Amino acid sequence: MSASAWLPIGMPLPHGIKAGRVLQHGAGWQIIAAEVGRVLVFDQSAYDTWEPMGIAESAIEFDFLGDIYWIIPSGARQTLSNVELAAKPTSVEEGIKFAETMKKTRNIALLDRGNGAIYAEEAELFLPIVDNEFFCQDDPHLLGLWISGGVHISALKIERMAKLNGNLSKDDVRAIVKAAGLFDDDKNRVDGRVDTKKETHGERPAPGKEFVLPGRAELRQFFMDHVLDIVENREKYELLGISSPGAIILHGAPGCGKTFAAQALANYLGWPKFEANASSIASPYIHESSRKISELFEQAIGAAPSVLIIDEMDAFLSDRSSGGGFNQHRVEEMAEFLRRIPEAVSAGVLLIGMTNRIETIDTAILRRGRFDHIIEVPNAQKEEIEGLLHHLLRDLPTATDLDIPDFSRVLEGRPLSDVTFVVREASRLAAKNGQRTINKANFEAALHSTAARQGTPSGKKIGFLER
Repeated sequence: MSASAWLPIGMPLPHGIKAGRVLQHGAGWQIIAAEVGRVLVFDQSAYDTWEPMGIAESAIEFDFLGDIYWIIPSGARQTLSNVELAAKPTSVEEGIKFAETMKKTRNIALLDRGNGAIYAEEAELFLPIVDNEFFCQDDPHLLGLWISGGVHISALKIERMAKLNGNLSKDDVRAIVKAAGLFDDDKNRVDGRVDTKKETHGERPAPGKEFVLPGRAELRQFFMDHVLDIVENREKYELLGISSPGAIILHGAPGCGKTFAAQALANYLGWPKFEANASSIASPYIHESSRKISELFEQAIGAAPSVLIIDEMDAFLSDRSSGGGFNQHRVEEMAEFLRRIPEAVSAGVLLIGMTNRIETIDTAILRRGRFDHIIEVPNAQKEEIEGLLHHLLRDLPTATDLDIPDFSRVLEGRPLSDVTFVVREASRLAAKNGQRTINKANFEAALHSTAARQGTPSGKKIGFLER
């Protein structure tokens, strides 16, 4: 999603820098292009978070229209990027520098290890960000995300890391993991996990780890029954001819929690994660889209067991009988998906499709054997909202006057994304007022500024689509 630039293109900045277009953005920060390299621009809220990490030495303060901003410039050959979007390292030296910067930052006691991060190589900074409520990475996965060039996989999977990054050997990856402080030679364990020399290839989640899906008890139970039980008890299922979970479609209104649920399941499994959407597949050139689809499936199959999330399905898998200019591009895309889906499922790829308009999807895609389970995710009811609020507030300081059940009733039927935003907005207002806790007044003010944008309670339960 594009962002409105804080600074006009061409605006002079300190040190002779001129502002360019926005390349990446998030809460309180933007990365913009410059004539040479990139520039991180951030506001007071980001400065207050990052100041303990040593940005004061690198940041340059300036005033624009009465507001204070800071910049950290970066040269053309130095990485300045959200780790999730950064190019993978080309040498072990580059990887070790990143790992050492990450370790230095992660040693700061108050830093939340569940955040994503911006890596500023030239300034040797690793800055935490929480720009997507669905994006949450522990240290091994954040490091793996960067080494692999965007695949959601733990760096502790040494052999797979080396395969995903052809520039690095297994010894190189192991050296990078060790530099990040995740490898213990004495115990032959990595950050409390299995020895990387005897890795299990992610076939089972870590023992003792519980799958949680706050606010979605029924959907959680579906995943437990139809995915996790099969993964965690392969032997008994294989004995009866079931080798892997069937493909799943989650459908429902925007903001209902489809993405949250899919990402939560993928993160719990800890498998390599691949994503397909309209922007990553679409191409104006004949055969190019089908080639991209084929390559994506090949990567997922090669990394199996893995997760492939297909978002915005209605954008490229719509019903062929509905007309609307279904051209050669679309025919090829559809054919490639029809061919590849059963192959991927058989190879151990967990396919999760998502759409806001299930009625527009082609019937050939919807039939069992391709997607076995078609699940509606309605807007949340009171009990689900209350569960999510308890989860979101569990680690935050709250005042005694905060009545979660009461606010759950007010938010009933609203998208889960609205609930997450209200908590974030209430936290922002409390911080702005210099408070140490989030109170009832903060929540009321956040609710007042967060009008419902869509829909009313559907009253529907999770279930299979009637055919």
